[in-house]
Amino acid sequence: MINIILQNSNLIELMFFSTLGIFLFPVYLNNKDKKMDYYVFITFLSFILILVHSIVFSFEPLQSSIDSILAILKLLTLYLIIKIIEQKNIQSAIKLIFMFLSIITILPSNILLLLGQRENFTVDGNFKSIFANANMFAMYLSIFVYPYILYLDKFFKSFLWGKYFYYFLNFNIFYLILISGSRINLGLFIIASIFFYLNDPKKGFQFQSLPKVISIFSLSAISLFVFLNEFFMSFIFKNQLSIFTTRIPLWISRLNAISEKPLFGWGYNVNEFYFYNKYTVFNELEKGSTVLAMIEEFGVFLGIFLIIVFILVFYNAFKKYLKTPNTQYLGLVILLVPFHLIVETWILNFNSLFALFIWFIIFNILELKHE
Repeated sequence: MINIILQNSNLIELMFFSTLGIFLFPVYLNNKDKKMDYYVFITFLSFILILVHSIVFSFEPLQSSIDSILAILKLLTLYLIIKIIEQKNIQSAIKLIFMFLSIITILPSNILLLLGQRENFTVDGNFKSIFANANMFAMYLSIFVYPYILYLDKFFKSFLWGKYFYYFLNFNIFYLILISGSRINLGLFIIASIFFYLNDPKKGFQFQSLPKVISIFSLSAISLFVFLNEFFMSFIFKNQLSIFTTRIPLWISRLNAISEKPLFGWGYNVNEFYFYNKYTVFNELEKGSTVLAMIEEFGVFLGIFLIIVFILVFYNAFKKYLKTPNTQYLGLVILLVPFHLIVETWILNFNSLFALFIWFIIFNILELKHE
């Protein structure tokens, strides 16, 4: 068992976040505001339930327990940082991160295209720019960059010719997502566009901008049809791969795994699903759908309970961001994430900085009332 622990890749992370927590906690104790928001509290409670489930029911109890403890430590570190650092500094840091992401996704991509280097940064017909893969590139564009750029409309329109540059940026983001070949992120572009043009931060949903929405929706629908055409063509040309090739095998694997252990599941981050999956091209924690993955890992009852809890947490963070001045773009980010999780599974396994950052901005707005 000791050898298993020493060989576990999460051990270094476990030690790092434990040490960081030890240094941050005394600073937190000197903070006047120690009250925890209700939805932050139930998030921690949910991960404690995951830890208990890992110990009692997991197919790999040691691995699941280590992963769940690490998840709790990461969330606790985010919480302590939010409680210690002044809110104005946090907001400035968040804006800088979004500015940085906007620059590194848009600028290098356009330079590569202008230099005629698209083919050299394309994998299986999908443009990935300087990122590891096309899906990651499109995800940053649709979930981070596009919401941020959308809410800079007043800033750009205050300059001469600024509004034309603003529209150019929006179209440029649309084009980059299009050539990335990511259907889910093109769908997120449509959702973000419709929400932005129909929602007024002060008055709520307005329909005066309906013509804009129709034009954006039509353009996006045409683009989606191009992707969907691959599916329609598969009925005629039997060797043509459908657009669901990368997800249906994963969904079938989830359903097979759920049928084997419907009540208590396989356990947090358990990788036994490979037994059901002959495809080996996926990330080891990629299960194709967060909803199915949670029911697979925690069983029907705990899985559905956790899904409801996290929906409530996301919804309340989304609602508060829309009511907070100059943070509406973060509300749009929170709105888009659950749609992305329909076909991805990154929010609970914490295997990327992306997941940590999303939880950070969720906790930050939920704790804002105590500032």
